[in-house]
Parts: sequence; structure tokens; C-alpha cells
Amino acid sequence: MKARLRCLRLAVKLLTGPRGEACRYALLLAEIDPDEDTLAAASAAFEKLPALDQRRILSSYAEVA
Repeated sequence: MKARLRCLRLAVKLLTGPRGEACRYALLLAEIDPDEDTLAAASAAFEKLPALDQRRILSSYAEVA
């Protein structure tokens, strides 16, 4: 789980830059303590990103994972 979150956080950092800072922070918190609340917060932060960023991140993550 932690490795997957780390990989997703890297994709967010590379593809969004400073726009994805809140999402990266939420993913980092979920990586440190992967309980239901932090995972829900990370999911909510990801959903706040623009749709194009979400698609790019998910397609990059799918290629790696």
C-alpha cells in the first residue's frame, strides 16, 4: 500500500508541479498513516485536481503499476 501511494505521489508531483501540492501532502499523510480517514482525505484532494491532470496521473500510474 505504501509503495503504491508513493508512486502515485510521484506521478502527482511530476505532472502537476505546484498545482498538486495539496494532493501530494494528503498522499504523504496517507502513506505515513494509511487509515480510512487519511485515505479518504487523499481521495478528496485528488478529486479536486483538474480532470486533465487526473487523467494524466492515472494513466501514468497505470503504466508503472
